[in-house]
Amino acid sequence: MTRYTKGVLAEHETALQKLKRAHVRVQSEKKKEIAGWDAPRLASEMQVYEMLIDQAIHTDPGSSDFRKNVDDHLEKIYSEAQQSGDKYKQRTADEVLKSALSKAKGMDQETRLHVNRIAQQSKQDMEKIRSTPELEAAYEQAETAWGEYRTVRQEVIRTSQAIGEGDPLHPLMTGPFSDAIKRVQVIDNEIKIFEPDDP
Repeated sequence: MTRYTKGVLAEHETALQKLKRAHVRVQSEKKKEIAGWDAPRLASEMQVYEMLIDQAIHTDPGSSDFRKNVDDHLEKIYSEAQQSGDKYKQRTADEVLKSALSKAKGMDQETRLHVNRIAQQSKQDMEKIRSTPELEAAYEQAETAWGEYRTVRQEVIRTSQAIGEGDPLHPLMTGPFSDAIKRVQVIDNEIKIFEPDDP
């Protein structure tokens, strides 16, 4: 192996370790965000909002103003929680509302569209409520590290092909280039980083 190819693999390892540290930081900040909530209070508020939303969703579907009743009830629950200024009410209302569509069985298409709109808005609101400056910074660092890693990864692929080692992405390929590339994979839209001795 030439000095150049060793250097390419060393750059890959450096970029991989940077990516790994960035992902560890994201997980650490997520744990801090979770630990910052009072679990018993969350559970209590969750029960309240599950009951309120269940009642709203299960309005008699045979009534002529069924859609309006569901819309009005869900809008009221959503608005009151957002205007309360209480982050526990806001989070639990959003948490339950974002899954409201799964409860909306037997509804006509138009009603389901309205429920879906509120559910999507609640999902966006919950992401904002659960975001912290530290978590946002960790995500930015991870995104930067991923971009840098992808650049180095392409150089590894080009080098492997240039020296006649073939495409390291091929599932049957073996060797240092293939081993390096296979350590970082995207599985179910999530970046997975493997150690050299992982099976």
